Amino acid sequence: DVKTFIAGGNVTAGTSGSVVDTFSGATYRSAKFVIQVSYGSEYETREALVVHNGTSAFITEYAIVYTGAGLLGDASVQMNGSTVELVYSAASGTASVTVTGTYL
Repeated sequence: DVKTFIAGGNVTAGTSGSVVDTFSGATYRSAKFVIQVSYGSEYETREALVVHNGTSAFITEYAIVYTGAGLLGDASVQMNGSTVELVYSAASGTASVTVTGTYL
């Protein structure tokens, strides 16, 4: 049972981090995300794989491409009950984040 969709519109993420997407850990074991970020005239796109064991969630990021002098931020994951949360933390200021997820 694979579910693919574009998560709601842009989410504003600050330096303290914002949840930019979630999925049910009771339904899905893993996810693949394409994360698109913009900050002013700089842009970043990255792919990430996420898996959880019911207690903790784990992420690896790869295929990161950016237009500025450095990365605009970082992605992490956390469990909130049985929900897996994808969190994006901007390196500075606030960034606009859009996520496409495939859940397996």
